[in-house]
Amino acid sequence: RCPRAWALEYARSLQAGEIDPRVGLTLDELRHLSWDLVKRGVNQADRACEVTQRAYRSHYGMVFLYGGFGQGKSLVLKIAVATALNEGRRAAYANLAGMLDDIRIAYDERENKMTELVRRMEWWTALDVLAIDELDKVGQTDWARERIFQLLDARYQRAVRQEALTIIAANHQSLDELSGYLKSRIEDNRFTANGYVVHLKGADGRKSMPKNWKY
Repeated sequence: RCPRAWALEYARSLQAGEIDPRVGLTLDELRHLSWDLVKRGVNQADRACEVTQRAYRSHYGMVFLYGGFGQGKSLVLKIAVATALNEGRRAAYANLAGMLDDIRIAYDERENKMTELVRRMEWWTALDVLAIDELDKVGQTDWARERIFQLLDARYQRAVRQEALTIIAANHQSLDELSGYLKSRIEDNRFTANGYVVHLKGADGRKSMPKNWKY
């Protein structure tokens, strides 16, 4: 589907109060999330925001945000997706387990399982901006490993070709916790030279959130 058709469909669905659930954001988030919501001086969320925003402006690459809980990783990912959608670009936010669940539905089809599998894989790989959260919270079955490799390798290839942006977040404390194939791709000098690998080690920002904070 061409980007213009995507943008028109998104605009109509937003006006109707409906959106493809795979987009991963609520209507409130789509309407109100913006870069200036990231709190400065609480932890290193502002650094994650600066790097992600810079990558977003370039329209391509692979950003990896990793570190402890409460670093603002999820918020930054959601803001990037909301910004992209509101600019008419194809984008989605999802945790990795949710993406695999969507792909796994293809196996519930009684006929044309392979066609449905390809269709669902292509939906995720064709996005202009894909934000993948909770990389570390996925079961490591053979099926899951194969699908994760196919998906992330496709996104990596599109990043290298300067076609799409992928932003990944994980609660890992070291890059050594990654599988070899993913570590190699994330550490590609075309990304690391731009500072796209960010280790966040600040305080847990959730401990200082205002009572009425929704994001």
